[in-house]
Amino acid sequence: MVAVLALVAWTSSVAVGLVLLWRWRRRPRTAWLHLATATFGLVCWVAYLAADRPHWLGWSVFAWLFVVNGLGDLLMVGGRPAGRRTYLAAARDVLSGRRPLATAHALLAPTTLVLAFVAALGV
Repeated sequence: MVAVLALVAWTSSVAVGLVLLWRWRRRPRTAWLHLATATFGLVCWVAYLAADRPHWLGWSVFAWLFVVNGLGDLLMVGGRPAGRRTYLAAARDVLSGRRPLATAHALLAPTTLVLAFVAALGV
């Protein structure tokens, strides 16, 4: 059940991310790389579910999420026209709720990470 919740969170995050990418005027290469790694991980998670949840694949995909989230953090800090800001200032801005889609995307990322971790544990 937790693995399916992770799939829902991950799919929702990719969907919101696609809308954000579509709205972004100047799309840095990092944004495309973030999308590609997130989509690859999502496909692997579907394979994990389809293959009756082998432990090695669950942990591999969980580890892959750190790459995906790291690229997202890189975009949050330096991939915006306003220039480079500190991580905390950027996180505060994104989580302020002034941009609801960005806030939703930023909240879905750690939600997916935690759910994938719990699923990989076999819960």
